[in-house]
Amino acid sequence: MKNMKIGKSGDSKLNYHGNVFISGLTASGKTTHSYILAGTYGLTYVSGSQIHLMNNGMSPIQVRKFWVTDEGKRLLTENQIEDVDKELLRIEKNNTGCIFDTWIMPWIKSSDGISIYIMSSLESRTIKAAVSRRENDFIIDESYKNEIRYKDRISINLHKKYYGIDIENDLSVFDVIIDISEFIKTPTFESSQSSIEKANSIIIAVVGYYFTGKKSYRMELEKHANEKYMLRNILL
Repeated sequence: MKNMKIGKSGDSKLNYHGNVFISGLTASGKTTHSYILAGTYGLTYVSGSQIHLMNNGMSPIQVRKFWVTDEGKRLLTENQIEDVDKELLRIEKNNTGCIFDTWIMPWIKSSDGISIYIMSSLESRTIKAAVSRRENDFIIDESYKNEIRYKDRISINLHKKYYGIDIENDLSVFDVIIDISEFIKTPTFESSQSSIEKANSIIIAVVGYYFTGKKSYRMELEKHANEKYMLRNILL
């Protein structure tokens, strides 16, 4: 995105002149980092999945693998996705200082904001899923990969059919792209925590610099500028 508005350097208060949009495939870390950003910068957390559930009269808090259960699969329809996206756009139109944890918003948003894509290989996402579920002593089960592939494919196909957008391969709308595939090495709490902390140090700096323009955030981003995992950063 050209001519992105950056907060004024030295601002003592956050300047919510836009929203933050985080996207990525299933189990890439969208929700984890959205929650951290919301807590760090006082952003309003907006979840497409939670809106989807509430639209169906369900609690926004479900088991981690809800969307690959039979009940969850029944909700993954074109009409359901359309209703969720309409509500996301309504919220975006009337607010700033929100963090959108969604699949599609970076492509369809209408207002100012910064869009971040968290790239993660199927293998790394499977490891994260094993750790987050705390099942089977963190043994990687092939069923994890199949569930992730299923959720990916349903979401990719629905958005391609409804919007004509390839959310898997068309990443041209993103201001920052981080490939965290190599951040988590083994299915352990320690490796998972290390991965989250490393990715978080970058994402926190991205959003901090976007809202404030402070040199300390820019310096943190410059440390990562030439690393292979930093695939795009238009802030520098």
